[in-house]
Amino acid sequence: MSTSIKQGRKRHPFGLLHRYGGIASAFLVLVVCATGLLLNHTDDLNLSKKMVGSEWLLDWYGIELPSAISFSSEDHYASQINQSIYLDATPIQGSYTHIQGAISSNNTVLIATTDQLIVLTTEGTLIETLGVQHGIPGDIDSIGVLHNEKFVLKTNKELWVADKELLGWEKINTATDGVIWSGATTLPPTLLNTVNKHYRGTGLSLERILLDLHSGRIFGSAGVWLGDTVAILFMLLAMTGIWMWFKTRRKIA
Repeated sequence: MSTSIKQGRKRHPFGLLHRYGGIASAFLVLVVCATGLLLNHTDDLNLSKKMVGSEWLLDWYGIELPSAISFSSEDHYASQINQSIYLDATPIQGSYTHIQGAISSNNTVLIATTDQLIVLTTEGTLIETLGVQHGIPGDIDSIGVLHNEKFVLKTNKELWVADKELLGWEKINTATDGVIWSGATTLPPTLLNTVNKHYRGTGLSLERILLDLHSGRIFGSAGVWLGDTVAILFMLLAMTGIWMWFKTRRKIA
């Protein structure tokens, strides 16, 4: 008897809308709720500082990779991408102007930019950063080493030699024959790949991805329209649900 009742029961005209519309929107609701919960705890989870290194996501966001400028000294490579500088594969904390060379001597590496000297250990640990306020000549063109013991800077065709503490610089007229200047080079492919991956991974935070997922903007303008469609679908589900409830109550009464 129950079978015959089920067979004779007519499907409600809005039944399919509620069934398939609810299933289709359920996934998006879960995404919105999950991303919203995470975004509520952005500071606790440090989402703004957690960077994403996924190649396809970086490509999706159009984060381009500038060419690396590199110098070598003995067994070490100093390179720069935009304002980020690396010693071998180690990123150096800070933001820097144009790199002009690198010299290593006595377990110390000096990287010269146009207005600073970055002093590092050979393992990439930052010792100090020296600028014009520390007596460093400005407008640095190149860095070299004189007789394998004294660091030399070239600025606007003038030569300056440093004291042992790198705080005093004296203008010299010595011919450049005794100076070994830092020269530009190309990073080995493996090291270049490592540096590139690190640089691209500092351009996209997890917080931004969650925000874009939450709003649908991760899919561009299509994501905004998708969000609008889901909102309209929820409105239809609510209105037809109320209508179906009233119609059922009327029949029972």
